[in-house]
Amino acid sequence: MTNREEVAARLRETGKDNNDWSMGVNAAFFKIDDIIGAQYKSYGFFFSRLADLIDPTCKYLPCVCATWVDDSDEEHEEEDLEEPGYSENAYCSICNYEMMTGEEGWFDYERKERGNRLIPNFNYCPHCGARVVRDES
Repeated sequence: MTNREEVAARLRETGKDNNDWSMGVNAAFFKIDDIIGAQYKSYGFFFSRLADLIDPTCKYLPCVCATWVDDSDEEHEEEDLEEPGYSENAYCSICNYEMMTGEEGWFDYERKERGNRLIPNFNYCPHCGARVVRDES
C-alpha cells in the first residue's frame, strides 16, 4: 500500500503543471483515485483510504488471544482480548510493532468474561505514528 509521503509527492507533482480547470473535476477525481490506490474499488473504499491517509488509526492487539469453547464444543478466538493469565506483548494492527504489556508495560487492563481487554496508555503508535483507537465496549 502506498504511504502518505508517496501520495503527497504524487499529488503535488500531478498538480504542478495543471493550473487551470481545463481537465475538469472528473479528471481530477480519477487521477486522485489512481494515486491513492483506490482505482476500480468501491466508493466506500475510496473515502476510507482518504481518511486513513489523513488520520491513520490502529489498534493494539494482544499477541496471545483469548480462546474459549462454547456449549457445542466449538472453539472461538477473540483477537481483541488477551488470554487470561498471560502478560505477553501487544502489537500495532498497522505496522506490527510490539510493546510490552504486564505490570511494567504500557497498558491497563479491563477484565472481561473471556479475557483481558488491553487499554493503551498512549495515543499514537511510537513506531508508525498512527492514532490509537480504543474499543470502548
